[in-house]
Amino acid sequence: MVRDPLTGKYRRGHLLVLTLGYSRKAVRLLTWRSSAQIWATLHEQAFRRLGGTVKVVVLDNLGEFLMIHAAERGTSDGAARGEDTRRHA
Repeated sequence: MVRDPLTGKYRRGHLLVLTLGYSRKAVRLLTWRSSAQIWATLHEQAFRRLGGTVKVVVLDNLGEFLMIHAAERGTSDGAARGEDTRRHA
């Protein structure tokens, strides 16, 4: 739980942590809402803060993204629920 700076109340937030593999530099971005568009925007912001992109991106913890994507598409297959995310990485 994180204290909302506008209301002063505690809220459940979503945290994107993007860490570079070799330098271990990291960016942490907090959002109150979660959607595929928000996560894509957060990734773009994180890479901008780091000064660019990398050659290879390894996605770790696709579960929430796949559940959001399934909800937006209205699907309910096992892969979209994140039951086996390793095959999507």
